[in-house]
Amino acid sequence: MQARIDRILHRQEYLDRLQQQLDEAEEAYEKAAGRLHVLRTEMAERLEKQVMEQLQDLMLEHARFRIAITPARPSSSGSDAVEFQVAMNREQSFTPLSKSASGGELSRLMLGLKCVFTRLQGIETVIFDEIDTGVSGRVALAIGRKMQQLAEDTQVLCVTHLPQLAAMADTHFSVEKGEQGGRTFTRVVQLDRARRQQELARLTGGASISATMLEGAGELLDQAEKFKKTL
Repeated sequence: MQARIDRILHRQEYLDRLQQQLDEAEEAYEKAAGRLHVLRTEMAERLEKQVMEQLQDLMLEHARFRIAITPARPSSSGSDAVEFQVAMNREQSFTPLSKSASGGELSRLMLGLKCVFTRLQGIETVIFDEIDTGVSGRVALAIGRKMQQLAEDTQVLCVTHLPQLAAMADTHFSVEKGEQGGRTFTRVVQLDRARRQQELARLTGGASISATMLEGAGELLDQAEKFKKTL
């Protein structure tokens, strides 16, 4: 009660003290936000370089990546707005990541980003579900090799229908759905070398597997083994 009375009797002094505290808080915030802006700018340059290296490995030779940092309304995370932007072609202007890439390009962009952030954040397990969307051939092989590099430091689980990716795995599981007694079940089977070759051939050609498909699947496994030895 006495404190309330004092505030009423010395209202102006109380308001002046509050204003001083507010001014000091604003000054401290601006200094902290300024330091955070400098750190963000420095780290953005480093991150841009690392992501660009990943994109080159993933056969996105003309892609460019940048981190746009613009002023924003002050908040608990500073006074910056941060946006990832990309240009997939030389003549293309930078646009937000979510609006600029096709399915295949987006898959590779996300893989490149995951490769960088997984190491920066010390993530122990990464799961890719259909990372191969919209890609095939040499691009699929580049993705498989990049995932194998990532697997040197991190456990990588990948769901894929591309033989180029599946061949890169250290351990290969076949996931099959079936029906028994009117109920649907899922069966997961770890494959040995011979079964892997058969499964890769099946992914290549469907239900009918020829000797040529088996031979091609064996070559994929051999190439994958040779690549792993170079890491």
